[in-house]
Amino acid sequence: MRLQIAILICLVIILSIPAHSEAQTNKSSDDTFANDTLTNNTSFNYTISDADLNSEEQFFSQGNDLFDQGKYQEAISDYDKALAIYPQDIDVMYQKGRALNNLDQYDQSITYYDKVLSIDPNYTDALRSKGLALNNLGKVDEALTYYNKTLAIDPKDADALSQEGAILEKLGKHEQAITYYDRVLSIAPDDADTLYNKGLALEELGKKDEAMTFYKKALNVNPSNAAVLSKLNLTYNNADNTATAGIQKTDLTLLIVVGVIVALVVGIIVINLAAKRKKDVSEPQIMTKSDQPKVDQTTYKKPKSDAIDDEWKGV
Repeated sequence: MRLQIAILICLVIILSIPAHSEAQTNKSSDDTFANDTLTNNTSFNYTISDADLNSEEQFFSQGNDLFDQGKYQEAISDYDKALAIYPQDIDVMYQKGRALNNLDQYDQSITYYDKVLSIDPNYTDALRSKGLALNNLGKVDEALTYYNKTLAIDPKDADALSQEGAILEKLGKHEQAITYYDRVLSIAPDDADTLYNKGLALEELGKKDEAMTFYKKALNVNPSNAAVLSKLNLTYNNADNTATAGIQKTDLTLLIVVGVIVALVVGIIVINLAAKRKKDVSEPQIMTKSDQPKVDQTTYKKPKSDAIDDEWKGV
């Protein structure tokens, strides 16, 4: 009897071993899945207390304020504090990448964009910004690749369209650049930079009148844009350069002719006056009879009282 019980117990133990092993395997798989989710999920599934989360958001907000003030190094300090609390926050990673880019640390900025894209490959801001960093490094072809990836996800990403247009413009592909600028303007008709850039492309194609139209549109959007004002004046000058030179030459010739005529007239007047004066001085004045003074030839008559006295003889 005891032998039978012992055999039964052994059978139970043997049968329970696979089930226990499967349970351990499932538990291990669940742990692996949880870790993968923590690593790859873009949502806030990272285990973090509410207090830590508030602190992380505060550091992120402070960093953004400093970023907007152009204090990129100080902003990075706050972003690092936020990442120390929550290392998988892709928004913080992206902002740190932007700050590094603005400090001309393009390689390091690409490192953070890549971290973001490893978690979320469709994060269009990171794709576009990586394209910008690559362009700053002179890697134009790679930059175009990332702009195109951005536009494949969001065809109306105006920033990606504008930046790709600018690259095409630098490559001398003016007509292709204009197609991208037109796509931007269909989304944002008052984008002053794009209006200005389209004007540049048109001017390179020799279409100066059309270029002037877009320069003026850009100026209407932003009247204080120094680059547009300068380019607008230069375009006017270049367009009218020949005519202006001709007018200046004509004005100079006319001025010389008028000066010569005035000098001749004044010279003639002076000569005539001098000649007349000389004639008046050199010729003697002859007095004619008619010019001589008349003498009063009236005869003196003695008063009548004297005649009466002479005839008085007395008594």
